[in-house]
Amino acid sequence: MKVSSLTFYYCKLLRMKTMRKFLWLFGAVLALSSCGSMGIDGSGPIERRNIPVQDFTGIRVEDGIHLYLTGDQDLTVNAEGQGNILDITEIVNDGGLLKIRFNKRVGNHAGVTVNIGLKDPIDYIGYAGSGTVSMDADTALMQGNKVLLEKSGSGKAVDIRAAGTDVSFRLEGSGSINGSVEADQFYSKISGSGNIQVFGTSNAQQLEISGSGKYRCRDLKTQKSEVHISGSGEMEVWAEEELNVSISGSGRVRYKGNPEITSNISGSGSISSL
Repeated sequence: MKVSSLTFYYCKLLRMKTMRKFLWLFGAVLALSSCGSMGIDGSGPIERRNIPVQDFTGIRVEDGIHLYLTGDQDLTVNAEGQGNILDITEIVNDGGLLKIRFNKRVGNHAGVTVNIGLKDPIDYIGYAGSGTVSMDADTALMQGNKVLLEKSGSGKAVDIRAAGTDVSFRLEGSGSINGSVEADQFYSKISGSGNIQVFGTSNAQQLEISGSGKYRCRDLKTQKSEVHISGSGEMEVWAEEELNVSISGSGRVRYKGNPEITSNISGSGSISSL
């Protein structure tokens, strides 16, 4: 073998070894940075802290923080969780909207619950994450001319009580909403595989499913109901006078009452009485 060929061979071998070392170091750095990006782990016992806030009319919650609402003679807010996680839990009033979230990335912890005693009803709740929103009251804690509950993620909204001229529930993801409604007009939309169960009364309602979600509204009494399904979703509704059904796909609508039915079905969808 010529000298030039040997030189080329050894240079190539050296480059390969150098590249392997570089890739190993790069992988190690990437692994360490990934571990660091998991966030702050909770430590210590559960604490409760009172949070002073001004009056607000809506609440927005992020990061899977649990929210528990009750009626009270005075407005009260407190947070429960491990101390170092409460240190990075942000609860601020931004122009009448109470925002609740973590201001740093969190890792494993025992959970954070924000308990709010409402002196006056609110008209908006927006919730994102895998936690739970729940209410414990004899009267509707959500009231107003326009009332909106927005839920995204895999969490639950439990025992929601809403009353108003226009009440809307919007659900994205695989989560769930259940509660009662007293309204002139009720509107609700599911995008994904979530489910909504509602009882009460509404003069009219409009329901939409995009995906495989499920409505269980057989105990929400309405005079007129308009329902739309795109996909394989399922609905149970109560309509006394009119039922307008639109299905694109394999969705199914089951109804209660004796309404006049208008339907437009594209696909293998079906309508039947309960």
